[in-house]
Amino acid sequence: MRQENDIDFDWGNGAPGPGVPADNFSVRWTNTLRLDKGRYRFTVETDDGVRLFINDRLVIDKWQVQARTRHTHEMSLYGGDVRIRMEYFDEWGAAFARLRIE
Repeated sequence: MRQENDIDFDWGNGAPGPGVPADNFSVRWTNTLRLDKGRYRFTVETDDGVRLFINDRLVIDKWQVQARTRHTHEMSLYGGDVRIRMEYFDEWGAAFARLRIE
C-alpha cells in the first residue's frame, strides 16, 4: 500500500513497482474528497480494464481488455465528502491509468 496524490500513470511495458509483474496486475485506489455542490465530469483513461465508483455507486464499468480508451460520466453532487474508488487491471503490454475530475 502506498499514498498517491493523483491517478496518472503511464507504466508503458514496465512494472508499476518493485515486486509487481509488468503484466497481469491490478490496482485499487480509494479516496474521499470534499467537493462543492455542482455538476462534475469524471474521466478515466486506461489501457485495459477499469471500474469507477462514486459514493459506492458503479458509474463506469469497462472491465475488459482494451487499447487505451477514455470513458466519461457526468453527475450532479450535493457537495461534501465524496468517496471515489477506481479499480484497474492490466492484462499485458502497455499499462496506463488516469482519472480526471472536472
